[in-house]
Amino acid sequence: MKIKLEWVIALVFLLIMGLGCMQLSNSFYMIHDNLDSEVIFKTQPAKEGLFFQLSNQSVVSSYMGDIPKNAYTNSPFNLISWLFFLLPASWAMFILVIGIRVVAFTGMMLLLKTLSTQENTMMRKLSIGFLSIGFAMLPFYAIHGFFIPGLPLAILALLRIQKNEKIYLNFGLLLLYGLASSFILGGFAFLALLGGYILWMLVRKKEGKWRMLLAMVVLTLSLALSDIGLFIQFFTDSQFVSHRTEWVLRSEE
Repeated sequence: MKIKLEWVIALVFLLIMGLGCMQLSNSFYMIHDNLDSEVIFKTQPAKEGLFFQLSNQSVVSSYMGDIPKNAYTNSPFNLISWLFFLLPASWAMFILVIGIRVVAFTGMMLLLKTLSTQENTMMRKLSIGFLSIGFAMLPFYAIHGFFIPGLPLAILALLRIQKNEKIYLNFGLLLLYGLASSFILGGFAFLALLGGYILWMLVRKKEGKWRMLLAMVVLTLSLALSDIGLFIQFFTDSQFVSHRTEWVLRSEE
């Protein structure tokens, strides 16, 4: 059995990541930025029985005062929210931190192997392996999901859809990618670029344009569902303000 160098590098990478993630009882760890503390926005609505609530009248009251539930980054259609709903917060964070690294590494490696046309040399294998590690070691904001770490895998899925390869598998990957990401936190930019590319395909009459258009519809719907609470609040509440304005503490005069 021939062992592929890329997968040896992947195994070493996973071992390093596993050793670096030490669980500390039921507390949080590997926090590199204050945004990682937003885990509270995933857990608090569930603790108050509001996980499935989408109404503007639903209010989370036990953290920072009475805040509309829709202002929390907690959608019942978001896979990251489900992770914190089903598991203790420390284990959910542990799985999430490891998961985004694995997806980032695997997606980048598969994408580079697909795009590379060079001879299958040792230098090519090492380049692909270490470029993939470099991407996977970026300081991702784990609590915000897979939008950035999952980009290479999403692009690979789109390329395969365009070529009519493994259609159902790649549409499924796009659906999962959207539900584990966020429309607000970058998804709209990816959709804008994808829309521009599809428009170019339509003008140039390129093959696969209708499959790509369907892929964009699937991705748009899944990204919108991942932030459905914010969409409902934005379109139905005339008093809508961003959460950063909503949570400003007002000093008493």
